[in-house]
Amino acid sequence: MTLEEINYILDLSPLFAQWKQSGFFRVTPEQGVRLRQIYQQEMGRPMPTCSSCFVEAFYSLIIRAEGLKKEIQPEIEAAQIADDEQPTKRRRTRK
Repeated sequence: MTLEEINYILDLSPLFAQWKQSGFFRVTPEQGVRLRQIYQQEMGRPMPTCSSCFVEAFYSLIIRAEGLKKEIQPEIEAAQIADDEQPTKRRRTRK
């Protein structure tokens, strides 16, 4: 899963919290298509179509995205620290 897909799923995670409180879960058709594509790519099978199964599958994507975010995040921070520690190069000036 790419970082963009991880962030997309985590951006939609408040919908799951809303579903837990109200029992109402609704995504736009575009969001549904994107979620189904990500689920197919990650799990290797189509996303279930019944409403409760869809919510459970979405929750499994949230869990996976959170786990991958924790794995990727230290690598990004370490790379950024390494970039920050590099001395700045002197710029050439034209005469």
